[in-house]
Amino acid sequence: MSQALILIAVLSVVAIIFALGLSAGATERAWALRNPGALARAALGMFVIMPLVAAAMAVALDLRPAIKVALIALALSPVPPMMPRREIKAGTEATQALGFLVTAALLSIVVTPLGLILIAALFGLEVTVPLPRILLIVTLSIVLPLVAGMLVRRLKPGVAMRLAGPIDKLGLVLLVVAVVPILFKMAPAMWSLVGDGTVVAFVAFLIVGLAVGHFLSGGRSESRTVLALSIAVRHPGIAAAVAGAVTAAEGVRPEAQLFLPAILLYVLIGGIVTTIYLVMERRATPKA
Repeated sequence: MSQALILIAVLSVVAIIFALGLSAGATERAWALRNPGALARAALGMFVIMPLVAAAMAVALDLRPAIKVALIALALSPVPPMMPRREIKAGTEATQALGFLVTAALLSIVVTPLGLILIAALFGLEVTVPLPRILLIVTLSIVLPLVAGMLVRRLKPGVAMRLAGPIDKLGLVLLVVAVVPILFKMAPAMWSLVGDGTVVAFVAFLIVGLAVGHFLSGGRSESRTVLALSIAVRHPGIAAAVAGAVTAAEGVRPEAQLFLPAILLYVLIGGIVTTIYLVMERRATPKA
């Protein structure tokens, strides 16, 4: 049952990202070329500042070894495929939200594995990364479905427009089907992490991410929300895959079963923290 649910969850993510590619027109594909400054700020926050924050937390805080690995894996993961929908709902321009997800997903194929190697070396974390496996995971779960969707959009725009909505909805249904039983099964392990500093560390990571995005926006209200959410919230599937692919020190191996519960707990906490942020942001932004 667990393997079947994991397979369904993977298929749901592939479907959602493929649908994103189907809906990404020339405007989204060219976003990075037209907005190099915004891309540089986002890349700095997501792929430089937050991995360093996570590594510093791993060194400084008295956390379980598995939680330290999970934090770093989250910091090195790209934007989750569901994030643009939430950003657009919050008032962010669709072109910017989709354009950044497309760019971040493509960048992650290089940044995710290399970043983990550099962080481990800089902070003396005893981890060994199987680089080909991580490259394969990121490529198959993000880059290929994204590029495939874009290719269909370019060759058959009418077909892409008709398929994007149904495939996206199918992905969301599959995600619910997979995640609800997994959450129910993982609930005891997730509860065991409450009270040992894990919740505080995740909340701190999210708040710092939101603050970094807020600051890097330079006061630009049109990019503040997308930067803050994209830097703070990360792809749980990729994070779980990266954490699971790490062959860590002996102190981590006995706790390897905590990787997935920890990342699921982060997702739940992230939903609460980002909802509070969006409410505060809406109240602080004057209505047009």
